[in-house]
Amino acid sequence: MSKEEIPEYRFKKFFDEIDLKITDYQKANILFQEGLANSTAVIQNAKEIVEYLRHKQYSLYIVTNGLVKLQKPRIINSEIAEYISDIIISEAVGVAKPNPEIFNILLNKINIKPEEAVMIGDSLEKDIKGAIDAGIYTIWYNPDNKSNCTNIQPDYQIENLLELKEIL
Repeated sequence: MSKEEIPEYRFKKFFDEIDLKITDYQKANILFQEGLANSTAVIQNAKEIVEYLRHKQYSLYIVTNGLVKLQKPRIINSEIAEYISDIIISEAVGVAKPNPEIFNILLNKINIKPEEAVMIGDSLEKDIKGAIDAGIYTIWYNPDNKSNCTNIQPDYQIENLLELKEIL
């Protein structure tokens, strides 16, 4: 499915499911994207841990899949924005997680080796696998303590972001 076909498919399926008789899927997508771009919510303990990591002299970067017009405002307007050194967004660089190249783009940009970086991510398939394939140390943020039924093995697993204080 092409990127252009996704909105129609997504909203047709959603509206059918809730029995809503709306067919202007493009308008629904525009409103959805505007709302998403303006939403800023951080996960539990995120601000405390980024403050701690910055105090410990860590540089913090975000590597995310998605559209620039959605992801960038969400991050820039969040309460943790001041702690983030840079954002790498898949649309802007032309490659998405789990492709290790998106991680290599960041490593090259900030001039560090993979073994000097740590990826903290909540997706085994996208964050952790991609980072492992790029040679980066990994920490799987798993707040719901889901079983890992894959062959992807992070270096650490945490349920609470504050556990990073014990690791980093």
